[in-house]
Amino acid sequence: MKQALSVASVEGFIEGSGDQALVMIHGWPDTYRIWSAQVEYFKNHYRCAYFTLPGFEPNAKPPQAKQAFSLDQVIEVIKAVVDEASPTQPVHLMLHDWGCFLVISLRYVIRNGWQVLLVWMWAMPIAVLFGRHWAPSKLL
Repeated sequence: MKQALSVASVEGFIEGSGDQALVMIHGWPDTYRIWSAQVEYFKNHYRCAYFTLPGFEPNAKPPQAKQAFSLDQVIEVIKAVVDEASPTQPVHLMLHDWGCFLVISLRYVIRNGWQVLLVWMWAMPIAVLFGRHWAPSKLL
């Protein structure tokens, strides 16, 4: 069953079944639509949450189309999506491009007790661009 996310200001869905949640976070210049093949594959075993990051909507109507979002605002949206997808259990994150950068930033602001299991889909030269402190030490 596919249901719309109730997180304000984002277009997204939760689809699938299973005890565990898989939250998919896209990069630039993508939208939630980049995950269609992955949702089809994983939805029989996971609750897949996928959404378009704020400011990435190609057909956004004003005022959002003209709005810039701070890193803190985007992180709050990601946290809200994760909380809706799995309020009490750890989640798996499937990340692409800027989605990786955002979650690395998120790692520094997560409250105690909120656990995340990561699935990385990121070209390592980007990690070097942001400096070694942006990537987990085991990857560099």
